[in-house]
Amino acid sequence: MEKGFCRKCEKELTKENCSAIVFKKGSGVCRKCRSLEMAEWVKNNPDKPKTYKRNRRKEKPESIRAYDRSYYHDVLKNNPEYRLRTKQYHRKIKFGMTNDAFESLLKSQDNQCAICHKAFDEVRNAMPGCSRTTICVDHNHITDETRGLLCGSCNKGLGHFFENQEVLLSAITYLKRYENTKILG
Repeated sequence: MEKGFCRKCEKELTKENCSAIVFKKGSGVCRKCRSLEMAEWVKNNPDKPKTYKRNRRKEKPESIRAYDRSYYHDVLKNNPEYRLRTKQYHRKIKFGMTNDAFESLLKSQDNQCAICHKAFDEVRNAMPGCSRTTICVDHNHITDETRGLLCGSCNKGLGHFFENQEVLLSAITYLKRYENTKILG
């Protein structure tokens, strides 16, 4: 492809500064100029963007839905940067935890689960049903205070026992009672 240039600012078009379609065609506008054009259009036509989107979704619901699904699965879901940003955003919104606070807590726990003490970066399924790649922020559901970081299995275990200490102690007693019994087969 020959070098293309933005028709507004006349900068060279690269994969980084324009959409894939514009880059393939070799003509059009860069992202910055397109963003300025759109902002101006929205400012001059405040009611049109919502109407346009609503009508387009009504006219072609299946194709819009298919595009959204394919974009999510093909582009976003497989993009490690997007997944990392999503996790960081979720921790910030749900727990008020910045990425620095998360990294600090992870370091203070020696990169391991606070309950089973297995390293988060161990191979998946080191313990049956346990996912070491999932790091869950454990918190008190009454006070919303963060307690620590758990692997997916330990987090689910606490949830299934409703964080009830009596039930957990009863489960320990139960396991000890049947510790030496053989399974009938």
